[in-house]
Amino acid sequence: MPVHRVPKVAGVVEDGAGTMSLTTIGTGTLTLTGENTLSGIVTVEDGSTLKLGSPDALPSDPEVNGTLDLAGNNTTLDGLWGSG
Repeated sequence: MPVHRVPKVAGVVEDGAGTMSLTTIGTGTLTLTGENTLSGIVTVEDGSTLKLGSPDALPSDPEVNGTLDLAGNNTTLDGLWGSG
């Protein structure tokens, strides 16, 4: 699911009939606040920011080429990769 100009996703992002992935594109900040359960890759592209609005907002280990803002949340990741 490419995200263009969506500042906040307050609902749960989850897999549907297939695997759901999330990619931020362009400048700006996307805030995730739900207890998300998607199993695909989460990618933060160069120039964009993914901000966590809750400790459970990030269900998988992201590829960060931009900025990952934990916003004071205590979250556990198995790994973090990318060039950001």
